[in-house]
Amino acid sequence: MAPLPRADPSLPHEKLSKLRALLQAFDRDARHNVPTYEYGRGKPVTPEEVRGTEMGFNLATFIVHRGKVIAEFYSPLITPDRPLVSWSMAKSITHIAFGIVQRAEMLPPIDHGLGRLRLEDGRFAVQEWKRMDDPRGEITIRHLLQMRSGLEFNEDYDAEKHSVSDVQQMLFSRPGKTDVGKYAAEKPLQKPPGTEFRYSSGTTNILARLLTRIINPLPWPTFIREHLFDPLGVSQGAYAVCDQSGTIIGSSFVFATAEDYARLGMLYLQGGVWDNVRLVDKSWVDMAMIRTGGNPDDILDYSYHWWISRDSEVPYFRASGFEGQFIVVVPSLDLVLVRLGRTPDKTPQWTALQKWMDDVVTCFMDEHSKATL
Repeated sequence: MAPLPRADPSLPHEKLSKLRALLQAFDRDARHNVPTYEYGRGKPVTPEEVRGTEMGFNLATFIVHRGKVIAEFYSPLITPDRPLVSWSMAKSITHIAFGIVQRAEMLPPIDHGLGRLRLEDGRFAVQEWKRMDDPRGEITIRHLLQMRSGLEFNEDYDAEKHSVSDVQQMLFSRPGKTDVGKYAAEKPLQKPPGTEFRYSSGTTNILARLLTRIINPLPWPTFIREHLFDPLGVSQGAYAVCDQSGTIIGSSFVFATAEDYARLGMLYLQGGVWDNVRLVDKSWVDMAMIRTGGNPDDILDYSYHWWISRDSEVPYFRASGFEGQFIVVVPSLDLVLVRLGRTPDKTPQWTALQKWMDDVVTCFMDEHSKATL
């Protein structure tokens, strides 16, 4: 794997000074002794643990501008080749995987009810929804990509506060973790499909199980390595976790380096092309920039398994994960920004992290920057 080319930032003095100050602030919060999350081991950090930091615990940041790496920082605990957890950034990677299958003309119609659709193996796309009197059978791939399935699902990550946290049950407990797609598909319908945005990791794992069947007999680790990771030059240490049924846990568990995540963002920045080879159709990439929903109290809108900035001075779309993982893609500035770390939501540190990200992006603005996606 050839590393991405490096270069010094080409910025006016004032903006270069601002960028350096922002990176120094990042570095200060990267010097705390905090454990990284390992699959199946580790607990979320608490607001008390990050008290005294500016942005929580920073592990890595990686900035690519005009195709060249202009900054990268790592915690003393992290080496550049250390794979780190994606959390829900994996959802956006699942969207990329669907785009690869769509380009290969293997994807079923995305507006066809999955309980009414048979795949090549003769079985219904979602067996749990195959009864004609089951309204869940009208749920489509588009509904799932937009988080508008209508299925019941409790996405709260704090199991101690809630007796039933579906995301905790699905990812970490039996029988959920043995077949994450089945766990989510068995949930009852709460709203008519397509009528309401409801963010759900279960939704992504229904899609991941469907994709596992589409690519069969090719196993997930082989598919993602041969059709995505290797073409992008992603490190050999990067991997995606599968459940016991063989389905990739597409909601949450990709492990990769900061540079690997930057490469994934660059693929969409470049419209689905890498080294002059098209991996994903431009029309599929463009879905990441179409607003489809969101919650009024969020700082972002939702698209198709990606998030879109709402009030940022420079529009962007991004993959986002628990505790402040993100891949920010800014087409108008030819910019990709990766941050990996551990910052709890709804804390002053979380707010400061979002501002830090916006401030870094604006360092690359000039009077010719287009305020559009």
